[in-house]
Amino acid sequence: MLMTNVEWDDDKNEVNKREHEGLGFELAQLVFSDPNRLERIDRSDNNVFREE
Repeated sequence: MLMTNVEWDDDKNEVNKREHEGLGFELAQLVFSDPNRLERIDRSDNNVFREE
């Protein structure tokens, strides 16, 4: 499995672990290597960065 190089803020990672039952960026980054992942463009109003 190929790994994607992901960088994150350690403080934000600790906040996420507390707020999401221990789920940190270390585990979440694995989704980028999942050959069965689904991707879609977020066109909702929740996409505050307007990323596509």
